Amino acid sequence: MADEETGLVPAPTASPSPTAATTGLADILGSLLQSDTEQQSPAPGTSPSPSLGAPTPTPTTAEPSDAPPAAPHASPTPGHRTTEPSSRPAPATGASRTCDISDLKAPEDTSAGRFAAESWNMKGSRLELRDLVFGGVVTVDTAAGPKRVLKFSAAAVTIRDLKMAVPDGPQIQHIDGVPGSTSTLRGGRITLYVESLTGTLSGVEGIPLPPVLRLHLTPDTVPEWLYDTVGNLGLKLRLGLDDADIDQAGQTGGGLVIPGIHGYGTPR
Repeated sequence: MADEETGLVPAPTASPSPTAATTGLADILGSLLQSDTEQQSPAPGTSPSPSLGAPTPTPTTAEPSDAPPAAPHASPTPGHRTTEPSSRPAPATGASRTCDISDLKAPEDTSAGRFAAESWNMKGSRLELRDLVFGGVVTVDTAAGPKRVLKFSAAAVTIRDLKMAVPDGPQIQHIDGVPGSTSTLRGGRITLYVESLTGTLSGVEGIPLPPVLRLHLTPDTVPEWLYDTVGNLGLKLRLGLDDADIDQAGQTGGGLVIPGIHGYGTPR
């Protein structure tokens, strides 16, 4: 409606670019990251729209927040390991210097909510995590029962050449960014519950560069240098990984921007 005094018609609310989506990860994947009892599968062969039923974002959503990141859900005393074993696990022999943490106590993380029975996968030619804190091994609830995972929290995450794959009944639902693009995940504190992380360490700030650059992290095995950071909330790392491949039980926090988002389903 035109303004009676000026005759001007208010400008419509700006819409997001058709080649990029700005929303939370759970909004993009709908109920795929929640309990299996709540899943709603898209029709086979259909491509999800950038909003996928989520509220239309405003352009300001994509901007990084100037506010300091919120504290992680778990707040142990700095310097104290929340998953401290009765004795320090002995590093494996050889140059890899990995720690066997399969017997490490994994306290329940009730703040995570309930995740789907199956993990989902995220790949990227380069992954960067800013202000990273390693929370050790925790147990999360899933539709298939309790699951041991590695807990990481970060202030921001960037993924180049993003490819996501989420099991959904007889299909795998895929969400990809346009090749060569960098997707961003930021806004508040982002928490990743990781079952497996593989990549080549291409950069690290906050600790000396480890001698072995190829990483393969699981809830049973982590490098000694990473184990030594457990519970140290004052130590914020910045890690860069090339050819990153992550299996996650779930993820919370942050808003995800995917340039040139493309969604599709494939049979298992």
